[in-house]
Amino acid sequence: MIKLATVFRDGMVLQQGVVSRLYGFAPEESKVHLSIERQALDEASALENASRYGIIYEEDDVTERDGYFQIKLPALEASFDKYIIKVSSTEYEIILQDVLVGEVWLAAGQDNMAQTVRESDVDQLLDKAINLENIRFFQMNENGLSASTPSYSPYPLGEAADAFWLRGNQVHLVKDVSAAAFSFAWHLSQSINVPIGIINAACPGTHIHSWLPREVLEKDPILKSHVRELKLYRDDDTWNLESIERTVKEEGLSEEEAFARHRSVRPQTAALLDGRQPDAVESSSTLIPRPQVRRTMVHKRTVPLLRVFDPKNQPGAMFNHKLSPLVGMALRGVLWLHGESDVDSPDFYSRALEELVASFKELFIPADESLHFIYAHLQSYLYRDLGPYDLAVFNEMLTRCHHCLDVSCGLVTQYDLPLDYQKDESVCLALTPWAKLQLGARMALIARGLCGEEGVSTSAPEPVSLEQVGNKWMINFTDSAVQGGGLRLPAGETELKGFSICGENRVFIPAQARILYGVRVLVWHDEIDNPESLTYAFDNFNSHANLYGSNGLPVVPFRLDLGESLFLKPTPWADMDQLEQMIWKKSIDDDEPRVKKTDWPDKENLWQVWRGRGKFSFLEARDIDSWKGLCLEYRNADDRILEFGPYLDYESAYPPLNLEPFSRMNLILKNPDHRDKRLILRIEDANGVKYEASPQIIKDDFRDQNLLWRLDEITVNRAQIVRLSFQLSDRGGTGAIHFHRIRFSGFDPSVEFALHDYGR
Repeated sequence: MIKLATVFRDGMVLQQGVVSRLYGFAPEESKVHLSIERQALDEASALENASRYGIIYEEDDVTERDGYFQIKLPALEASFDKYIIKVSSTEYEIILQDVLVGEVWLAAGQDNMAQTVRESDVDQLLDKAINLENIRFFQMNENGLSASTPSYSPYPLGEAADAFWLRGNQVHLVKDVSAAAFSFAWHLSQSINVPIGIINAACPGTHIHSWLPREVLEKDPILKSHVRELKLYRDDDTWNLESIERTVKEEGLSEEEAFARHRSVRPQTAALLDGRQPDAVESSSTLIPRPQVRRTMVHKRTVPLLRVFDPKNQPGAMFNHKLSPLVGMALRGVLWLHGESDVDSPDFYSRALEELVASFKELFIPADESLHFIYAHLQSYLYRDLGPYDLAVFNEMLTRCHHCLDVSCGLVTQYDLPLDYQKDESVCLALTPWAKLQLGARMALIARGLCGEEGVSTSAPEPVSLEQVGNKWMINFTDSAVQGGGLRLPAGETELKGFSICGENRVFIPAQARILYGVRVLVWHDEIDNPESLTYAFDNFNSHANLYGSNGLPVVPFRLDLGESLFLKPTPWADMDQLEQMIWKKSIDDDEPRVKKTDWPDKENLWQVWRGRGKFSFLEARDIDSWKGLCLEYRNADDRILEFGPYLDYESAYPPLNLEPFSRMNLILKNPDHRDKRLILRIEDANGVKYEASPQIIKDDFRDQNLLWRLDEITVNRAQIVRLSFQLSDRGGTGAIHFHRIRFSGFDPSVEFALHDYGR
């Protein structure tokens, strides 16, 4: 027989314009033939363009010893014409009917993405919309389980449980698909007029760690420690323990019978990753010695939400059941609505989201040069024990991620949408407001911008700079916020609301504000002569704020602090694992050889100023437990060399610094002085060979800035780095820079990477 991966079914949509693959199983060492036939919509089209129709592509493959095969699919053009795909061997044949080619997106997340059409205002589209037959949905079981797969597997699966494709005109079935995804698909189809395919993989009540590959958590002690502290971590031997105990109690079965029902399944997984054989002993990945790490940044007292173990929140459960069966799929991008379960842990979530995006990039084939990733702020909700600004802090973190994630990223705001909930008392949808029609429309708008449509925004409007005008502050915004009509208020409103301002006493009070010529906002208070800071919509319930960009999207909530910036909160920059981030030791044993320094790293930071007039100080974390950042304050940077960097000796984690396995280095910083500055990277290896990179400009911008260097272009011995430094020049002479994180990425495990543990 022939068995294709679950996603290859009748009625599916293939991604246009990209070479992808079809894979599955057939009798071992047999020839498999694939043909693609294009059918005309009518006889007239068939006669006029006969060369476009019929068999347009054929390809063969020979199955491996386990029966696995994969066949290349050509880059097809989008069309409403239907395709027939035949896959045959000597004895068997599978025919896929009614296949379309268009735009394919993955919709994933938790409650707000899982909320169905019948449970939202999107239900009205079913009566008004036309051409719904060309919008298709690949519908997975909500929790990823089925009768054949009753328990979560600790291993990645090659098949999705009971998943199928359905058409948008199958109203009785479409009402149970994701409301946000349906609205997105319909609005996008109205603009680009091609078939739309949505892979619906959402599951309510899931933590982000359940969407991550198990290997990621195992290799990252910070993430792993956090999950353990929440009592949501399970080892292999206790994976299904709760399910077994529940079955014994509820159904009266013996432990042996219950264990047999909930055994860890491991079906054919060869289709999961290239080169991996089914049920074979997997070779262990490259293990890099880790230093002893402190407890996770999420302290016990900062985890107020009630944690109840659910099998779907085991490490990697959603990844294994909902993402891994899709490996190798060609997509335009990912829609992500998630975060409610992790709202009290923004630092952890930021770190986990980076890893999740990296997993998406490895799993899927992007239709563009980069996979598009669209996500949204959380809607207002009275979370248990959460402070009045904690949700705002979480959304602030999501705003920062928009600039730091290594992907084509778009952010959607939704604090202005109504918080009406379903009135049916039998259904509790407290975290899923009724309004999903507008949310999907906004995500579709951002998708058009990310895909290159001229004049369309790629994200929600943001502030970029601030200047003082007397006792007032004038805020500048991103170009996309002001082009094509400028900043605006909702129809019928004349008063700009949502701004607060404070003086030296640090007490924020509602401020007066107005839009200047559609491009700037002026903020002030008549009784505050020397304003120090301001905020916009920065609280948990902020629907009163009413500033919109020209694209119709609400401006992101923000806080701007003229001292230490609170707009984008300092994030962990000195935490590390696998040398991805620099660290200093927390303690030094008495018998450890002393080096020339007398002030140890637990008292003084690793980074030092070597030349010029400058000094480092810590940036204290605020509001939630976090690592500290660093503030560089300097003088005479206009006429003298100011050089600084980390000590790469025995006070470093792994001296000398080995950058050989990494291809990129990112420096995330904040520029509080409103002046352009110039930064030069200098590197020296153990042989005395030096490298100087081209200067990079630090812009006058209130947002976090991400400076990138390509390490594979550096012409020194990258395995033996003894000095890594930066040279700064500032025409203003005196100023400051806030350093949040230095990160090495693009790790290549094939590169020999030997590290030593220095007395840890």
